[in-house]
Amino acid sequence: MTSLLSKLELTAKPQQPTDKLTQRRNKLLERLTTQKEIIRCLLNNEVFSAFREVSKLDELTGQSIKEKVPRRVKPWFYKIQDQYFLEVRYGAKPLELAKNKHAIAVGDESRLNEVLDVVIDAVKAGELDTQLAAIRRVGAK
Repeated sequence: MTSLLSKLELTAKPQQPTDKLTQRRNKLLERLTTQKEIIRCLLNNEVFSAFREVSKLDELTGQSIKEKVPRRVKPWFYKIQDQYFLEVRYGAKPLELAKNKHAIAVGDESRLNEVLDVVIDAVKAGELDTQLAAIRRVGAK
């Protein structure tokens, strides 16, 4: 059996490079996709519901089982005086899109989807990379 393995080229497991900026960009894109789903539900007069999987211990068998639990997702858009605004958030804080400007004036609710698509394209193009790079982890000094 050793002679068969000796014919193969054996290597250590290659590690995926973990680029913090790419991870943050992907996380933001994932959250923006969730916001797009919230907007779709708003425009179609549907109720949005999100779930996450939690591992729990089954009392009878003692095995770990995965259970879907509802989770609360806050919309990043809000309405003030018949006009909608959109904040792009990372975690609990809105990103500063320009100097002292954290929100995007959307106007009518029908434009929310269109504006969010532009934001998604901007994130994919790397236009928010400086803001994402400036984010510090909670508790980090």
